[in-house]
Amino acid sequence: LVYTYYDLIIPPITLFLLSFLFCISFFFFFFFQAEDGIRDAQESRGLGDVYKRQDLGLLLHAALVDHGCPLVVGSCGGCGTTNQLQIAADIIKQLALELGMPAFKLATVSAEIDPAEILGEFENWQSLAGCPQPSAEAVARSSVVAQMPTEPIMQALHHGADVVLCGRAYDPACFAAAALLAGIDPALSVHAGKVLECGAIACEPGSGADCLVAEFSEGSALFWCPNSDRKVTKRSVAAHTLYEKSHSSSFGVPGGVLMTSGSEFTPTEVVSLDGNTITAVELKGSEMMKRAQTVKVEGAAVEGHRAVSVTWCDVLAEAAASIRVQEAHGQSSVALYGRDGVMALEVDTDAGDVEAGVLMQVDGTDQESVAAVLAAVRSGLLHCGYPGRKCTAGNLAFPLSPSDVLWETLPGEWRGMSVAGCREPSFIAQWADIKHIALQTARQSVPEAFEAVHVSLACTGKEGAPEGLYFAQTVSTTSAEEALVKHLEFLHAAGVQDRESEVQPVPAGVASKFTLQHLAPINSERMSRWFPISMVQFAGCVVDPQLWKPCELDPIEYQLTEEDRQHERPLDLVLDELSECHLDVGLAARVHGLLGGAKVVRSKNSGITEITYDVIFEDHCSFQRAKESNMFAMSSVAAHLKIPTHQVVGTYFDSHALAIKVTVRRSCLAGDFQDKDVYGSQQHGPLLRLFSTAN
Repeated sequence: LVYTYYDLIIPPITLFLLSFLFCISFFFFFFFQAEDGIRDAQESRGLGDVYKRQDLGLLLHAALVDHGCPLVVGSCGGCGTTNQLQIAADIIKQLALELGMPAFKLATVSAEIDPAEILGEFENWQSLAGCPQPSAEAVARSSVVAQMPTEPIMQALHHGADVVLCGRAYDPACFAAAALLAGIDPALSVHAGKVLECGAIACEPGSGADCLVAEFSEGSALFWCPNSDRKVTKRSVAAHTLYEKSHSSSFGVPGGVLMTSGSEFTPTEVVSLDGNTITAVELKGSEMMKRAQTVKVEGAAVEGHRAVSVTWCDVLAEAAASIRVQEAHGQSSVALYGRDGVMALEVDTDAGDVEAGVLMQVDGTDQESVAAVLAAVRSGLLHCGYPGRKCTAGNLAFPLSPSDVLWETLPGEWRGMSVAGCREPSFIAQWADIKHIALQTARQSVPEAFEAVHVSLACTGKEGAPEGLYFAQTVSTTSAEEALVKHLEFLHAAGVQDRESEVQPVPAGVASKFTLQHLAPINSERMSRWFPISMVQFAGCVVDPQLWKPCELDPIEYQLTEEDRQHERPLDLVLDELSECHLDVGLAARVHGLLGGAKVVRSKNSGITEITYDVIFEDHCSFQRAKESNMFAMSSVAAHLKIPTHQVVGTYFDSHALAIKVTVRRSCLAGDFQDKDVYGSQQHGPLLRLFSTAN
């Protein structure tokens, strides 16, 4: 039973059994993870104890009582720091006592590193995708975690752990570990883990609130969805292989490079758990290219204390003028939803652009209930499926990490708030229906908490709401009190405080910034030191602590031959045939019909320094026309996104997914003070202009 910390809670009916052909039973349970949020050691990371207790209670009972299978939890708390790992362990212990669980072994695998250990060494590590080199002072005050590979998880399972709680972990490793332990090919195990990591998002229709199964046999993995309302297709599995990755067929993984250019995705059928015949896809042919063993090291440091405010705007032009004030207030930034709240590139209504702001508020007397309901509502809006949806990586752009702000309005009265923006026309047009679905999902997910709070959801220009939403934030390096004072000064300078209803800034925790995104070499000794394993034996309701010292781990040998190394080649970039690109009438004529057959147009972070765009087509003819056109040449892409050509990393084609991938450098690190879209999931707007041009 594999569980990674995600931001979406799932009703119990979505639990389904998965049986490996090696007679190892596992359960797969999925949430959408806040992977690109700042990773630091702060207490609140968006998931309250209401969520954690409910989910872990369901999973613990399903694993230990219903099916007698191991439970693996990855990246506890989202950031995987030691304090979040301990919170998860404490909840498991409490639940074991309350539920009277049978005897089981609980393993915790840490992933946090003392910054002092890497000072003087990190300067020699490889920086990922152009991440700026930090100073020793910045690293020294950072929370640092290493992204756990498969070996520590395999070791915990090998020692007989029934429940494995992991610190920060490479997402596919949580799934691949059991397969590797059972002798499955490394390339197939990791590729299957990549597809499984987001559950039914790799299905049609996709959903983060449902499950996906992988059955391993000799040389292949078979994917199918237990829910008959969804189906697995060749394109859906191939397309998710591309998800959040810079390149279409070459992915760096701990200890190697996963090569998928030779992968085969073959449609077939299987008999489901309820006896029905359903669609399935067989995967084989993936290859692992051996490299020196490395792990990704992530670091984040607190930059200061944050204060925020929100106000509605009736006249966007007047509100936009106040943005210029922030040039004299470098500690403050503004997102004006309806104009440029989602990205720096302003809305161009003549080109068919639209933008909306969404304000979510939850009020109640219990802090945990407020936090749980706000997280459920936010996630419901973020991942809601609806007719015509093209941005399958997420419906909203969040300016904050963590995205939710909670504060006490009066003694014993709590308010939670989350602000976001959207540039997806279909989402904005169907706001009323999507709002209803999100509220119903939250009610079903946390019913008791939902009944104890009041929820308010509003979207600019909808249901009587004004056309604009003005969100401002200020960061102080001194104190939370100074942040509030500085923010008030900014609001007065911007003219916002001169409106009829006074805007009150509220404290919004700390602002953090990534400091490390580096690859560190690792050997057996460091593997044991960075990922120590502790084991606790639970004998029914009696706790009997017993520490297990981890054995030395040898990196997995992938057994590649010299012939296999022919696949070690430079990334295949699309030739950039245009020296200049002018978006004129002639170009528009070439665009006509190219993107009309696109099913998905999405953007998403690929790490913290890049955004990757995927355009996935309905049929091979549409894909081929787009591929043979010059619209996706690097200079064409740069012109359309209004960025310098050197900021475009590359353009790639994938015939399995019928997809074109474009990867570009971010203008700022994900989660930075100036970032308007922490996950990068609403940066696809300029590509949607191609649809407007074509249609």
